[in-house]
Amino acid sequence: MNKLHSIKKLSYSFLTVAIWITMPVMIAAKVTEVKSPNIIVIHVDDQGWAGTNVSMDESVEGSSNPFFVTPQLGRLAEMGLRFSQGYSSAPKCAPARAGIFTGQTPARLRFTENSYGKIQVEFSKEINGTVICPYGNDQLPMDAQTIAEWLQENAPEYVSAHYGKWHIGRAGNGPSERGFDYSDGPNGNAEGNIRETNAENFEPDDPKWVFSLAEKSNNFMREQVKNNTPFYLHISHYAVHLSAYTKPSTLSKVNSKDNNPPGLEPEYIGMAHDLDASVGMVLDEIKKLGIEDNTYIFYISDNGGERQVANGPLAKGKRWNWEGGIRVPFVVAGPGIPKGQATKVPAAGFDIFPTVCDLVGKGDKIPDNLDGGSLKEVLLKPSTGKVNRHYDGLFFHVGRYFGKYFVTPHSALILGDYKFILEYDSRDKTGSHRWLYNLKDDIAEKNNLVSSMPEKANEMQKILMAYLQKVGAEIPEPNPDYTGPNPYNLVAPIDLSSLDN
Repeated sequence: MNKLHSIKKLSYSFLTVAIWITMPVMIAAKVTEVKSPNIIVIHVDDQGWAGTNVSMDESVEGSSNPFFVTPQLGRLAEMGLRFSQGYSSAPKCAPARAGIFTGQTPARLRFTENSYGKIQVEFSKEINGTVICPYGNDQLPMDAQTIAEWLQENAPEYVSAHYGKWHIGRAGNGPSERGFDYSDGPNGNAEGNIRETNAENFEPDDPKWVFSLAEKSNNFMREQVKNNTPFYLHISHYAVHLSAYTKPSTLSKVNSKDNNPPGLEPEYIGMAHDLDASVGMVLDEIKKLGIEDNTYIFYISDNGGERQVANGPLAKGKRWNWEGGIRVPFVVAGPGIPKGQATKVPAAGFDIFPTVCDLVGKGDKIPDNLDGGSLKEVLLKPSTGKVNRHYDGLFFHVGRYFGKYFVTPHSALILGDYKFILEYDSRDKTGSHRWLYNLKDDIAEKNNLVSSMPEKANEMQKILMAYLQKVGAEIPEPNPDYTGPNPYNLVAPIDLSSLDN
């Protein structure tokens, strides 16, 4: 008995030693094990760079606006990183959305306008423009892979959902056909403007569906957490796109203020407040579900503001590739991202796709044909991180006219501190077709440097045109039937044959 007891005691000792030896290994394995993170994109509509009371750049006066009450975006900004030089993929909603979903520029997609793809040649002639616009796509090409389709192929454990404004494809080319497991359909602006298009179903306390979109999203998250399933969730709001709707109770609060600025209607201010409240609903649910430490949240607007006051000091607005049309609120929060910081590293909507690839642990599977680059390094190390893209600079392209607002086809390149804009058919009273700005010194784009820095302008134009040619963008050509009265000629074209392809 004593001998048996000794053997048992010795065995127990060996077992104890083995456990203590292996325990650090097991603990280390538990610590370094990374669960597949959840990804949420909160995609808002027409919210300008200064369309919130959260300053995107504290060094720039007017980069926020106290009349817009957005504490929930402020809460998100405190949780993560603000991109002071954050850009949409385009100055219009449909092309910008296509850029986010595909990681490609609208120039490459030949999808630079919301529609009108089949009538541009005729329209060019009708307005007697100096240029003819080529045909382009009027919805997302079927051969362009979306982020949801990429997840199905490379990370099939993920469940994806899209709720709200789609606007990049009609029936047969909606979210469910483009890789999303759950959606509420291929919705467009009409679904958001329901008070005008379907008044009998309008819910006064759910303007622009901001609260029902939050609830759909929360229900989706609850189900995935219950099933222990990682998810990609795209919440695509109709606000703050016009027309302006707001809750009656919110409107009462706004109207109770005595100092609302002229030209900024109370309904618009209230709409921004309701949108922000719905963001808070999602943030509250994330916290309630206990997934804050395993969820990345992107917040971005599809383009600049419709109201100039929402763009602060930035030039122009929605529909134009000046800063007011493309520089937007852009905030990212999640595990490993320093809290409450800002970075001046330029980033764009088409960077989100490769960033998601990287965050879910599949950086080696990022498609080669993307224009965007992963922001992961910048997110984790804002002061030293860099974005690696196939092309230097950020490219923006509007390949067609938009007659109602007389937007002319034009392109832009941001490279380092400089920005170059080429307008193919200029109605500008100065007769200028080219602009060069130093954004570091001139964020409002007031000082055109083309005359004082012609070599820099020519260099950037060459880079811009080489890129557009390489990706097969819609490049306008001179109108042989032009008869006037437009007094401005097409800028002298560059000999594309001399450029490297």
